Amino acid sequence: MREVFSRIGSRIWCDTHSLGVVLICAALIERRVFLLAAAIAGAARLLRRRDPQQELAEPETSGIAAPRFLAAPPEAEFAPPRGIDPAVPDVSHVRATLERAVIGQAAAVEALMLGLIAGGHILLEGAPGTGKTMACRTVARAIDATYSRIQCNADLTPADVVGCEVFDQRDLSFGVRLGPVFANVVLADEINRAPARVQAALLEAMEERSVTIATETRALPDPFFVLATMNEGEADGVFPLPAAQLDRFLLKVVLDFPTAEEELAILERSGTRAASARPVASLDNVRAWHVAARAMYCAPRLMRYIADVVRVTRAAAECGDLEYGAGPRAGLAILRAARARAILAGRNYVVPADVRSVALAALRHRVTFAHSYLLARTEREERLRHILARVPPL
Repeated sequence: MREVFSRIGSRIWCDTHSLGVVLICAALIERRVFLLAAAIAGAARLLRRRDPQQELAEPETSGIAAPRFLAAPPEAEFAPPRGIDPAVPDVSHVRATLERAVIGQAAAVEALMLGLIAGGHILLEGAPGTGKTMACRTVARAIDATYSRIQCNADLTPADVVGCEVFDQRDLSFGVRLGPVFANVVLADEINRAPARVQAALLEAMEERSVTIATETRALPDPFFVLATMNEGEADGVFPLPAAQLDRFLLKVVLDFPTAEEELAILERSGTRAASARPVASLDNVRAWHVAARAMYCAPRLMRYIADVVRVTRAAAECGDLEYGAGPRAGLAILRAARARAILAGRNYVVPADVRSVALAALRHRVTFAHSYLLARTEREERLRHILARVPPL
């Protein structure tokens, strides 16, 4: 009988409830040796008790059902601590408006939404006719914002963009005529066709949110977005954007051609008069999104992960895979875009999937490939993905 109870006592779970059962059984059979062994085993078990989540990995060794702890989903590890509960605004109505207007460009719609929420500028690159201009125009209508379009060309001057002083003969004085950059949403169409002086004027507007006309600095409207487009593969009559200006864009999105079903939907829509987008949000809503995005919780582990993603591009530059790696502004862009994507997903905290989703769009225009003119766009994208894959996942 003592051997039977010894086997049972060595296999039974020695938590509070089972220890009580063992003590009662031992008292009933009056086995002092077994009582002492059970007490020692229970004490040892309590001393080396492991984390509750690790109990899931321990196999059952007896017929008695062991207590099970439900494993928390991986995303819960990055949830904000108690007392921190950022508000998550609803942006689904604006996204639905963009998706109805733009067919087959989900990446562009998501990037424009991230730019609205985070308050960043977006660069769209793709072949002509892929819906870049329509998407930018729909954004302005959806948020009831002032909108202006700058068709860039080689003859454009900074005064055509920011404005200039004009002499008024009626009162013999100079006045300021504001340019199209004074709008909430500014579309710089074919921005790489603008000469260097115009790009410098746009750079000041994008970074400082203000422009200088003559000797006076004027603030731009709030909010202020620059949505720029570029046609893919053009080499004649273009001026490559400097690295400093590319760095001011939050994300760069490459638009592909639509699928067969999407192109059929575009053709069917061409026979009817498409309804223009109606305002579904206000500029006050957009300002509130900016505040919510800045307050979105990001765990310290994710902060280090973002830093590793940026630094791996510099390591690739040292070993010759890249000519130049990304600068510190790239990490800030990834963080801002990841927080905006969390709001887009209805969460009040950032998860690793948010960082991985925006990393490529935030880095593709901030790194330079050695002899990039010898590489096709798809090859550059694939090489950058391989470089980012070197960062160990969380």
